[in-house]
Amino acid sequence: MAAIASLSPSLSPPVLFCPLTKTDTPFLAQIFTKAFASRELTPIIFNATNDADRNAISCKYFTARLAANYEDNRRKHIMVAQAPATREPVGFIITTIVNLKPADEISGGSNNEDGKEDPKNAPETHQNTGRSEDVESGLNKPFCDGYFGELDRRRHSFMSNKGTYIHLNYLAVLPTWQRKGVGAALMQHVVTNDIDEAGLPAYLNGQVGARRLYERFGWQEVDVVRTNLGEWGGEGVNETVCMFREAKGTGVEVGDDAHVVAKNTIG
Repeated sequence: MAAIASLSPSLSPPVLFCPLTKTDTPFLAQIFTKAFASRELTPIIFNATNDADRNAISCKYFTARLAANYEDNRRKHIMVAQAPATREPVGFIITTIVNLKPADEISGGSNNEDGKEDPKNAPETHQNTGRSEDVESGLNKPFCDGYFGELDRRRHSFMSNKGTYIHLNYLAVLPTWQRKGVGAALMQHVVTNDIDEAGLPAYLNGQVGARRLYERFGWQEVDVVRTNLGEWGGEGVNETVCMFREAKGTGVEVGDDAHVVAKNTIG
């Protein structure tokens, strides 16, 4: 993976931006698994009696999910942050361009005023990406279908009249590299070179604890999905924020096969 740009010199230690290839998806899965291992949702999502087995199931699931995500025909921007000395991946961000077309263009004359996602460029959802019986063998399917399905429904309901937009699918940083500006640098890169360059609105689901980071880059909270973990053997209530960013910048034309640049959150 050749470095294409350095991050802010204020980062210590500095890191590099690099594009990611399909063969690197297992590294992303490991980053994601480690970054979210301590979340209260993780032991509910992945059925295992110990952390080692849970992490193995998580890596297997996200490797398949990201590989399927990478090779489909949706427009993706995937950027990884690397430690320059070792070229070890330490964080990544993934966005998708989502095309919404009027319902009658897709269904052949429907009078529904809400836009529908173009099947050729539909956003990643828990239901349509990287799913197989083998990959999902360690997954709590009822919980995942309910939780991630609700996130998908809230997003589609809010964005249905917004036209084409950018969905921020994933933002993850290794725990040992968190609170060093890596997540903010990745977000800045995407906002500047992806979202604002395209002049499109954007949407994400994120952890409540990261709300201030998102707000620094112009995101506004539009909804909160609350999940009673006690109903699934956990404790307390999990809150996932739904955030929207108005279109800014001059915008560039986005063709059917184009990438916005030269791309959280689970689900």
